[in-house]
Amino acid sequence: MSMRKTDHSAYSGPEVFRYTVDELIGEEFVRLMEARLASPDPDKLYRDDPEDWEEEEDLMVRRKDFKGLFNGQVKWQDLQEGQVYLTGYFQMEDKNGKPTGFRLSEQPAQKPGRIDALSEDEVLLMVSQLIAPKR
Repeated sequence: MSMRKTDHSAYSGPEVFRYTVDELIGEEFVRLMEARLASPDPDKLYRDDPEDWEEEEDLMVRRKDFKGLFNGQVKWQDLQEGQVYLTGYFQMEDKNGKPTGFRLSEQPAQKPGRIDALSEDEVLLMVSQLIAPKR
């Protein structure tokens, strides 16, 4: 597994990492984009806003090394480009069983979270805010 890691030694809070499935390359490789939560705020509900994350780093991961990245809880055959997974110290938030975001947690998450599938209500709210006339 080829991983470039940023030095985070100055940071001492709970870490959360975002992994975006950028490109499936043949049967044996996947390109992931890794980013660390930039300014953790224990009171904030996070979604996938670009300003919340440090600069992404490109990871080329071989199929045989992939299982170790998510402790075997994400299956290689289920990967699709555009999926976004979280690892680290977070708690998923949901509304009616659909993910709406995540908050920081004192305990590491038991399994990776998915944040590329926000609830329909959240998506509709974001779209309506974008197209609403400015006054």
